Amino acid sequence: MSEVSERVGSEIVMVPVRADRLEEVYRLLGSPPGSLPSAPSSGTAASIDVPGQGFWTAEMVAKLKRTLRLAAVAGLLDAVAAAAPNEVGMQDFVRSSGVESNRLRAQLGALTKHVARTFNAKVWPMSVRYGEGGQAFYAMDPTIARWWLGEPTEQPEL
Repeated sequence: MSEVSERVGSEIVMVPVRADRLEEVYRLLGSPPGSLPSAPSSGTAASIDVPGQGFWTAEMVAKLKRTLRLAAVAGLLDAVAAAAPNEVGMQDFVRSSGVESNRLRAQLGALTKHVARTFNAKVWPMSVRYGEGGQAFYAMDPTIARWWLGEPTEQPEL
């Protein structure tokens, strides 16, 4: 048991959290210990913190791409990566791809289950924002986009 948990025990404490990180904190608190990806320790591969999702590495992205069997989601990830760092609206993707919105929604649910099984955490390599009328907008970090698209990334100088 850590020194903090021994000292605090079952007391309830108030911790200030930025509003834009609150959902992430609730998700963390509701997850079993060790179930969310954490930042890698120094000396490990580079990772990117996807807001509201968790940390992703190039190896995780490669594994997701290799194991993903959801055509509509793969198409959405391709589109979001190609547009990075700009957002792609779900309805815009549905119109341009011809994928039915119900099929995409179902496959996005299946994506959550797939990543939970694959990485032991419910994380996506893209962030999601809901706009007016509940439309979803997806965005991807440019480095994750390069990993997804298989483009070379800059290597840090040693």
